[in-house]
Amino acid sequence: MRDRTECEVYDPVLKRHLSVLVQPLMRPPSQFRETDDLHAVVMMGDISDFKQTEAGYQRLYEELECLVCHERERREQSEGMQSRLLAILEKTTDYIAMTDAAETCFTSTRRGASCWGCHQGMTSHGLIWASIETRKS
Repeated sequence: MRDRTECEVYDPVLKRHLSVLVQPLMRPPSQFRETDDLHAVVMMGDISDFKQTEAGYQRLYEELECLVCHERERREQSEGMQSRLLAILEKTTDYIAMTDAAETCFTSTRRGASCWGCHQGMTSHGLIWASIETRKS
């Protein structure tokens, strides 16, 4: 049995995408070389809708790639700004501290932590965290 042959073409007259499939029914014996002895099934199909959908998916994929690229650039820029800020805060002699809503102190300078008597440790971002005992009135 021979393999089938498939071809996709665009017909500019019909403005449609077509699929042509040729499947031989069986391999003719070697002694028969006449065209009457060769049989095949030929199928044609309109695949225009499929091609249109495929093109739509390709456009969406390209837009998604563009968004990912912009997000990467934004993240790199943000990480660069954060590292510059951390470098500035590391060299400053000022007292700098921040707290969150749970009254946990997040300080960016060692001097700020020592000023308030915080218990400190390093975070994965290079910031120093500390806990401050707060007095409630």
